[in-house]
Amino acid sequence: MDNEQLRRWFAKLLSSTVDNRVNKTVSPLFPTVLSNMSPTDAKFLYLLKSKNTIPVLILAANVKNNPGQSVPITHEIVDESYPRNTHIYGDFGSQIDFLSSFGIIESSTSFLGNTSLVSAAAKASYNSIKSTNLFKHAESKYAPEGYNITVVEGYAKLTSLGESFIDVAMPK
Repeated sequence: MDNEQLRRWFAKLLSSTVDNRVNKTVSPLFPTVLSNMSPTDAKFLYLLKSKNTIPVLILAANVKNNPGQSVPITHEIVDESYPRNTHIYGDFGSQIDFLSSFGIIESSTSFLGNTSLVSAAAKASYNSIKSTNLFKHAESKYAPEGYNITVVEGYAKLTSLGESFIDVAMPK
């Protein structure tokens, strides 16, 4: 995705403001979100739109002598549709933070009431991260400094504001 595609987002948002069928859902926040959005942010939204809710894991470095103290290393997106394999889309930590700050998405490490993320496939995806080069690299980097690497399971999903944003700004 490039800046030309983001221009199409702006064009779609502008046309939505004059369309009586959808302009009621246009928020004054949407131009601000778009003006600050990077092509990677838009790519992440396309991914989230196609999946609605996606498993996210956070690799965290926990201080060995103080288990309550941890430092997030990376936010990775895993795809639970690949049985017994973890498909990692990449580190989308800054995109999660950016879109969460505007209320476009919700992200959490709590699974309360979200059964799709406690499925056997999702758990297998979360657990299989421990055999990847990403996890092994984090262990080799942080273990000598007195940290244990742990996997914090979470999710990212569109909020109702995010769904409205996609409806009025994302080109089809």
